[in-house]
Amino acid sequence: MNTIKSQEQIIHMIMTWAAQTANIRAVVLAGVHANNPSNTDPLETYHFQLIVNELNTMIWQEDWLHICGEPLTTLQHIRHHSVTGAVACTQNVLYTDGVEVEFQIYPISEWENQIDNELSASTTPVYQILLDKDHRIQESIVVLDQQSVRLNKPVRHEYEQVQHEFWWYCMQTAKSLLQQQVLLAKYQLDHILRIRYLEKMLDWYAGSQHQWDILYHHDRAGYRQQLEPELARSLTQTYAGDNIEENWNSLLHMIHLFRHLSIHVAEATDYVYDHEQDQRMIQYVQQLKPE
Repeated sequence: MNTIKSQEQIIHMIMTWAAQTANIRAVVLAGVHANNPSNTDPLETYHFQLIVNELNTMIWQEDWLHICGEPLTTLQHIRHHSVTGAVACTQNVLYTDGVEVEFQIYPISEWENQIDNELSASTTPVYQILLDKDHRIQESIVVLDQQSVRLNKPVRHEYEQVQHEFWWYCMQTAKSLLQQQVLLAKYQLDHILRIRYLEKMLDWYAGSQHQWDILYHHDRAGYRQQLEPELARSLTQTYAGDNIEENWNSLLHMIHLFRHLSIHVAEATDYVYDHEQDQRMIQYVQQLKPE
């Protein structure tokens, strides 16, 4: 593998190309590199948004993909509208030196719609405007302050509902494991218990540890890397392969971690952790687990 290019080199290459290409009207850097310009992780994907006059040119021509070097492999996803056709395109490029870049390409009107949607979502990204030839981007983007990117404190009902639903699906997962339905159990573990409930409680825990003043990215990489070592180990233990016994252990580790996080969140919010429900359900799950 060639020597990997620095962030400064990547941005310089893209800016030089964009400034000389009439179809490119603006360039926006998004994600962790926009929030942390000093990031030095060579495996971190760059996220650039290209605002263009003509989308189809970017879709069907491939020579521009060489702007950061020689592509090793690429992946393209085109978003279509049933009437107007292509409305946006995501172009991922892995270069031979290991740099990975995701280009999200929009006509200006579609980009404005995208920004409106993202700014109203809980996973608000951070943007850095690198180029704005027509001075339209500054008008359409909201300059994000700390308040707009804080991870929101849960309301009491939301906190209680996550607890209740988590235990319901723990019961369902335990039944699947008892019935030797490992594929169903893994789906319940990794797509329901983990994504819907454990990750949400982990988000709230991180928010509570930082007075609800913490940047929230869709991959959660920023603050997941700063977890206390014991918590990081506990999170790792919630993953398992296809062995039934491993998945039983994964479920029990997930319960232990969820309980730990939930109690901390309850203390930080003056909410109540339902210990009675906890004891009833963990007893039920343990009764289902074979000796």
